[in-house]
Amino acid sequence: SSSDKDDAATTTTTPSLSNYNVVDLCAAPGGKTAQLCSYGFGHVTAVELSERRSRRLRENLQRLQLLDKCDVQVADGTTWLPPMMIVEEGQRQQPPRQPIHGVLLDVPCTATGTAGRRPDVLHKDASCLNAELLHCGGRPT
Repeated sequence: SSSDKDDAATTTTTPSLSNYNVVDLCAAPGGKTAQLCSYGFGHVTAVELSERRSRRLRENLQRLQLLDKCDVQVADGTTWLPPMMIVEEGQRQQPPRQPIHGVLLDVPCTATGTAGRRPDVLHKDASCLNAELLHCGGRPT
């Protein structure tokens, strides 16, 4: 009966994302980062190369009252490592305390939002940057 289907639909639960840690590379200005924060992930790390764009990212997250759910780091996404993976010279590399469960990568070279203002960005080849950013075993989806 239709009421049985309704009951089944209401008892189906979505898995909690609170145990998942995600990273947003090339994060500024922060729209996708804000979405990740609002989805309920355990922790979001936003990595942005530009200090100026990182300030804007922080401002946007603060305005949306999401800054407490996100760590903004100014770093190059092609060389960034989670804090617990950074190795001092001569020390053994340790795995991160909390694993990274996912990485959002929307490289600036895709520039779909920028194309109206700067059509030249559509002629740039992002494939080498994508390959560099995925060198650690990620896979594009």
